[in-house]
Amino acid sequence: MTSATIPAPLLVVDGMSMLFATLGYGSTLAPNGQPMVGTYGFFDMLRASIHGDLPAASELVVAFDGENSRAARQALYPPYKAHRVRRPEDEALLTAVPVIRRTLEQSGIAVYAMAGAEGDDQIASIVAGEKPDRRIAVWSRDRDLYALVTDRVLVLDAKRPRGERFVTERVVLAEYGVTPAQWTDYRALVGDSSDGIPGVTGIGEDTAARVLAGGFLLEDLPNSGRCTGRAKKIFEQWENALLFRDLIRLRRDLDVGYVSTGGPSPELPDVHRLHTEFGL
Repeated sequence: MTSATIPAPLLVVDGMSMLFATLGYGSTLAPNGQPMVGTYGFFDMLRASIHGDLPAASELVVAFDGENSRAARQALYPPYKAHRVRRPEDEALLTAVPVIRRTLEQSGIAVYAMAGAEGDDQIASIVAGEKPDRRIAVWSRDRDLYALVTDRVLVLDAKRPRGERFVTERVVLAEYGVTPAQWTDYRALVGDSSDGIPGVTGIGEDTAARVLAGGFLLEDLPNSGRCTGRAKKIFEQWENALLFRDLIRLRRDLDVGYVSTGGPSPELPDVHRLHTEFGL
């Protein structure tokens, strides 16, 4: 296979995760005096990752939550993300989404926000639809996406120290005691407070990792002999554990409309050009 037939690496960006990460800019101002929180910070952060973290020019796609994105999971479990009450500053931040989407599209970057679908599910579906030999990085601070990690799919987490930002299979195993293939089962047991999922009461990270050791999934536990002592609570709350796994499991079958170009995306505008070239 020649270099001409090898597709560029793919960078899939969790748009909501990156947008809310701009809150870290605080009161910092862009070159034209506009706040970096929101649109300017989004493009500054994205350019920094492209030029500072990625080893090669990549094709770039961005996914945002679509309208009514939580509805399907809340129909299964009403408390899902119900605790997330939008503050005035959150509402102000979300007004940047249409501007960011328009600017990306005008720059030749594919953007997706499928109605009724969360960004994570769109990302998982894009990754699942790619050729099995393509290198993929997923930019996100959401650990739900650890379930996508393989030998060719990595999560790029900019919260981690530079040089350690790529979450690999080895990193997941070393830090949590489970593999990415077990991630959904592990999180079903320990919970995810950010999404309002409590997990199995009384089961912590160590116990969850112990009962899943060796590649076990939830369905392997009933006949495993592992759920003794504290771990008996898993059987006492078995239906909840299965429900939580359903909530956490990423959808990989959505038709988001993604068609790969196979080549690197156009260069992004920097914050110095946003005002003059895009009228921001």
